[in-house]
Amino acid sequence: MDEKGVVLIISSAEGVKKSPKLKLSEASDVRLIHAFVRRLYDPHPSMLDPTIRRRKDSAAGLWVFDITLTIPNLPSAVECLGFRILSARGSVGQRTHVFVNNEHPTHLVDGVPIPVIKDQYQNHRFGEAETIRHIHGDQDIPGVVHIAHSQAILRSDRSPVCSGDRHKTRVCLLEYGKPFMDLKTPLEALIVIYDLLESGSTFHLLKSF
Repeated sequence: MDEKGVVLIISSAEGVKKSPKLKLSEASDVRLIHAFVRRLYDPHPSMLDPTIRRRKDSAAGLWVFDITLTIPNLPSAVECLGFRILSARGSVGQRTHVFVNNEHPTHLVDGVPIPVIKDQYQNHRFGEAETIRHIHGDQDIPGVVHIAHSQAILRSDRSPVCSGDRHKTRVCLLEYGKPFMDLKTPLEALIVIYDLLESGSTFHLLKSF
């Protein structure tokens, strides 16, 4: 914004777009600015993911997220309650968001806990879930996370949640590890590094792409 006008910038998974310079003296430009500001506070349904709801946890004093999973062959959806954001990366592209609730993870019908849920926008043929399942194959590969559930995220009318040609996907992971920087001693750091190197060696010995 300067004395000549206003430029509106929109960032999404498909990229960054900006408007031409809008003049406050032009009625049509002012209407566009008003519409832009309105959608910041009242987003259109197409701008939202209906399977995620944010709420204030009064007991913890934190904002948390309730996430709905659609599991095949189940009569109702699975509600994953009280997840918090562990990481959020990239305002464009995949826009990966990782949610965690390792203290009170949601359990699937078969009793499998889900401490981590990872959402991202994909635009390629093979997503993360297919890659991880291929890595494990018929045998367990140490050091690689396991998937409890994966899905494309859909609206109530079965249309995909998407941004441009990127469709939003969700994977539920069985393992949660604390961040490397949370390790308290050099010995703990060395053990983790050794396990990582050992896992990499095992992976290369057992798998060929």
